[in-house]
Amino acid sequence: MISITDAQIEGIKRCKPSELRQACEKDLFSGKDWFIANAGRILTVLEQLSIEEALNQSLKVICHRLLVFTQRFAPETREKLLSDICKIADSDEKLIATAVRKSANFQSYLSREELTVVNHFIKAFDEHKDAKKFSELSPLAIPILFFSLEHAYAGQEKFAKDNTVDRQKSIKRTKRLQSLKYSDARLKTCELLDELRPEKGWKDENQAATSIMEKLKEYLDKEKIRHPSTQSKPMLKKRLITWMKERDLVKLAFEQNKQCDF
Repeated sequence: MISITDAQIEGIKRCKPSELRQACEKDLFSGKDWFIANAGRILTVLEQLSIEEALNQSLKVICHRLLVFTQRFAPETREKLLSDICKIADSDEKLIATAVRKSANFQSYLSREELTVVNHFIKAFDEHKDAKKFSELSPLAIPILFFSLEHAYAGQEKFAKDNTVDRQKSIKRTKRLQSLKYSDARLKTCELLDELRPEKGWKDENQAATSIMEKLKEYLDKEKIRHPSTQSKPMLKKRLITWMKERDLVKLAFEQNKQCDF
């Protein structure tokens, strides 16, 4: 998990901004097309920098905006959110089913507006990775970096105007997050169904549950996830079979890795 306090974020916000961030944040959120109005200024700064420095400063701007955005969340939620975003940003996984599972994970503790912003941040990191691939071709890399920066600011106007944490919502969110640890166990189950799949696929739910049970138990112990139905192996196996039959995400992961009947 990634942990950062409000005080640390305030310290980062007080740091002198780079020339690139100054160009990006001129008249910040002042109107509908404020970022496009700064496009010429931003592109000029990017083109004046070496490609390595342009990549470095762009990534710092994206990370800075992400931290500013997450300041509105309670510490536990912020830690969970930053860790989830990093997992996706560092992954090259493009499978639709995996993307769906990750999106569902965010939906369980973010509002629709917050999820929109988070998706923009993920796109910002993704565009930055693409720009890095074209780093030897500056004419291609610079426009991609511009689009990554645009995503880093997209959808945040509403939150920028009121960046205070609603305590009542924060309490509710924290309670939801506590229950999310159990949701994480189901997400880990999906991953294990993918990773440990036999060459011909899973024969049935019983075989799958028996095969992934030990690895899942290790994960539950490591993450300190406790629930009555996961404490003993027979109960855990029974719970896994129930998930594969009734829980949409786990059921989907099992069906995708099941033996095909011809």
